[in-house]
Amino acid sequence: MTRLVGAAVGAGALVTALWVITPSTPFPGTAALLPVLGATLLVTFGARTVFESLGALRPVAFTGRISYALYLWHWPAVVVLPLVLGHALGLRSKLAILVGALVLASLTTVFVEEPLRFSGWVRALRPRRVAVLGVVCSLVVAGLGVGTLTAVHVQEVRAATFAEDLTTGHVPCFGAAARIGSDDPCTDARLADVRVPAPAAARHDDANRDACWSGSTDDFNVCALGKTTGYSKRLIAIGDSHNNVWLDVYDRIGKQNGWRIDVAGHGGCYLTTAVQSAPDAQQVAACTSWKRKAIAYVQQHQDVDALLVTHSAGLRPVVPAAGQTTEQATVTGMTEAWEAATAGRVPVIALRDNPVPRADVITCVSEMNGPTDAACDQPRQIATSPFEGSAEAVAAFRGRAAEIDLTDYYCTAVTCPPVIGGVVVYRDGSHVTATFAQTLEPYFDRALRAKLSALQR
Repeated sequence: MTRLVGAAVGAGALVTALWVITPSTPFPGTAALLPVLGATLLVTFGARTVFESLGALRPVAFTGRISYALYLWHWPAVVVLPLVLGHALGLRSKLAILVGALVLASLTTVFVEEPLRFSGWVRALRPRRVAVLGVVCSLVVAGLGVGTLTAVHVQEVRAATFAEDLTTGHVPCFGAAARIGSDDPCTDARLADVRVPAPAAARHDDANRDACWSGSTDDFNVCALGKTTGYSKRLIAIGDSHNNVWLDVYDRIGKQNGWRIDVAGHGGCYLTTAVQSAPDAQQVAACTSWKRKAIAYVQQHQDVDALLVTHSAGLRPVVPAAGQTTEQATVTGMTEAWEAATAGRVPVIALRDNPVPRADVITCVSEMNGPTDAACDQPRQIATSPFEGSAEAVAAFRGRAAEIDLTDYYCTAVTCPPVIGGVVVYRDGSHVTATFAQTLEPYFDRALRAKLSALQR
C-alpha cells in the first residue's frame, strides 16, 4: 500500500505540474520541485504497482526509450520556429513539432544513439579520449547558448539605438502617439518591427526612485518634482507602485507648466480607508500606518491646487466589511480617504489604472520576430475587467473631483496590444514601462490641465 500511495502522489504531482507551471512561472526555480519530487516518488515507489504495468505497455515503454532524444529534438524547434515564422506558435505548429520530434527521436534513437552507445569501440575508448569528446560536445552546446545570448543582445542594442535616435528627431506615431483607440490612428511603417525597450530589458524600464518611495514600510517619503521654487501650482500625487511609474512624466509636466508636484508612493498601498489584502499582518499594519500619514500630509497642505490619486486595479484588493461587496468597499474606502484628506477644500483628480495585460506578456513579446502582430494582445473586455472604482468614487465624492481615463491610448475598441507604436507597453504583468508612460505625457498633461481648469472655476 505504501508503494502505491507514494507512486500515486508522484504521478499526481507530475500531472499537477502540467497545469500550475505556465509561461509566466519563474523556471527553473522552486516550481521545479513539483515535477522533480513527483518523478522521484514515482521512480522510488512505482515498482510492483499498477504504474509499473502501465510503464510496461509498448507505447509507454517506447516513449520512455526515446524520451531523451525527444527532449533534444523538440527544444530547438520550439525556440527557432517562432523566429522563422515571425510569430508565436499556434496549435498547428505545436502539433507539427510534436509529430516531427517523435519521428526524429525514434529514428535517431534506434539508428544512431543506441548503436553508438552499445558499440564495442565506444566501450573501448580510453578515459582521455572520452574527456576530449566531452569537452568538444560542451563547446558545441556553449556555442549554441552564446548564439542565443547574442541574438538577445542584438535585440537590446537595436532597441537602445532606436531610442537614442528619438532624442535627435521626431518620430511620428511613436508609442501612445499611435492613438490606436481614436477614429484617426497614426501609423508609421518604420515602427512595424520596432520594440523599445527590448523585451529582455523591459523589466528594468522603471521610473521609480527611492526618494519618492516607501517600499513596504510605513515611512512616508515625499519627493518634489517639476519646478520646486517659484511654481504657479502645486499638486500632490499619492498612490501605489502604479503612481510611481509616472515619476518622469510628473517631472516633465511640472517643469513645462511651472508646477510643483509632490509624489509619495507605497508598494501595494494607496489612498483608501479600507483595509487592503497583504501577505502578512505586518504589511497590513505598515500600509494602514502609511495611509494615515498620507492623509495627514494632505491635511497639512490644504493650499495645494489638487490631489492626484491612482492605484492598481489588480493588486492588493480591499477587504470588504460585513455586508459589503468588494466593489462597495473599494469606492467607500476611496471617498472616505479623500474627504478626510481634503476636508472638501482640495479638488481630487483620479487617474484610471492602466489595462491589465496577459500574465506572460513579456515572455510572449520576447518570442516575436519580425513585424509585431496580435499574438500577445489582451481583449479589451478582459484587460479592463478588474474593478478599479475611480469613476464611481468621483461620482460619489462630496467634494470636487474628476477622472482622467487614458484607456483609449492603450486599447482599440476590441483589444489592448502589448506593443504600441514601436513601444513595449508593459514591463511585467501589471506595470507600464517608463518609456510608454513618457509617450503618454502630452495626453496626460492636456487632460490634467483641462480637469484642473474645470475644477477651479
